[in-house]
Amino acid sequence: DLHLSIRRQRQMCIRDSWRSQHPFFNAVLRMSLHLPHKLLLIKGKVLIHWLSPQDLDTQPGFFRDSVNKLLPSEQTAAITPINELISIGATFSPPNDSLGLIYHSSRCGSTLLCQMLKQHPEVLTIGEAAIIGQVLNHPELEHAERILALKGIFSSFLQWAQSKNKRLIFKLSSWQIKHSKLIAEALPSVPSLLLFREPEPVLESLIRKSPSWLTQCVDRKYPTQEKLLSEAIRIYCEYVHYGSEMTTAPSIAFVDYDRLDDALPAILKHFNTATDSEILERMYAQRNFDAKRRGREESSPSTIAPFSTYQ
Repeated sequence: DLHLSIRRQRQMCIRDSWRSQHPFFNAVLRMSLHLPHKLLLIKGKVLIHWLSPQDLDTQPGFFRDSVNKLLPSEQTAAITPINELISIGATFSPPNDSLGLIYHSSRCGSTLLCQMLKQHPEVLTIGEAAIIGQVLNHPELEHAERILALKGIFSSFLQWAQSKNKRLIFKLSSWQIKHSKLIAEALPSVPSLLLFREPEPVLESLIRKSPSWLTQCVDRKYPTQEKLLSEAIRIYCEYVHYGSEMTTAPSIAFVDYDRLDDALPAILKHFNTATDSEILERMYAQRNFDAKRRGREESSPSTIAPFSTYQ
């Protein structure tokens, strides 16, 4: 029944007279909270897959894990043309007091920072929602449409956060630092933070447990440590380059991972969020857990070989 329901929704979406014949979904999106989850391309039409956040668990470090915890029947609220998202973005004026962004290079502690921020009762933190990357990379979108679609995404998530009386802090994926100028065009004056880390621990982590985006850049049959390390160094340097271009942005703050604990009060202030010693203690306690694991088990000591081994 679920598959038939989704199929019927898709069939309705691709009709030329969809808007006039099926205004129901438009009304649903405007009357209640829905979150844009992913883009669909059906018969040449760009569609948005929406979900209801009613039963969404925000504790996992990544938004995809929050969605995967939903029952299949809860993962589809509506499917609409992308114009619905663009129209939401067209009326959105990004606030600078209730929305914030986190940029980072991979394996620099950004997921840990997100888990720390989740302990604050006034903050809703979203980790790497896939739809942002899909909008940034979709070849069918013009520049103006891309800007408005991005604004529509943040508007929808911010509306959800405000319904909970919380500020919204969005952690972007590491590669999206390359699109920081485009994102800043969509969200001017929104406070942003760039979390960085010295290269040695970043590269060690990437070699110890290589992510799929790294192994895809080398020979997947023979991903030797030397090839992985060379590609990891190239990507790290690329991120540093794009990060250095952000230094002139008026609303950007730079935080060194090695000083993350000391910087927490300043980070909260940068995101216009008050705190106290009890909240800070709960945030600091997140260092005792593995931020990337769904079960949040206590972390174990690393057994990675010294960086000089790979040199």
